[in-house]
Amino acid sequence: MVRKSRKLESYKKVSSYIITSCDLNPQGILFGGVIASEIDKFASSIAKEYSNSNTVTASLYISFYNPAYIGEELLFKGRLAYVGNTSIGVLVDVEAKNYKTGDKRMVASSYIVLVAKGENGKVKLPEPQITEKGKKLYNMGKTLKEKLIELSKFLYSK
Repeated sequence: MVRKSRKLESYKKVSSYIITSCDLNPQGILFGGVIASEIDKFASSIAKEYSNSNTVTASLYISFYNPAYIGEELLFKGRLAYVGNTSIGVLVDVEAKNYKTGDKRMVASSYIVLVAKGENGKVKLPEPQITEKGKKLYNMGKTLKEKLIELSKFLYSK
């Protein structure tokens, strides 16, 4: 199999999702869990493309900014941010687009860590090629992953 470039910044994707009535809470606003689920699937597609293997979600951090409503289109914009030995960090921004007005607004942003899995366990990932442009993103992704692990250990230590 011929692999794509391993340049960190070359792994970007855009996807969309139309909000329907089954996605809404009783107040008529999109459930945050729908966004989380779509982010998980979307980020997984980016991680799988890089690793050429299945992936599982290790952690998911989401910040919500604005509500989204029925009939609007969610636009998911993701990019690879970090690659470790077996883990892959992906940044995802979610915008809502109102077709009637053409307005777009930021709905959520997320950092998700996925682990590459092979048939017999974890997959050792090839090192990414980090250009000057991608260095800041890579370092921020690595720091964020480390801080989330540190926070988790603090919260759940005895």
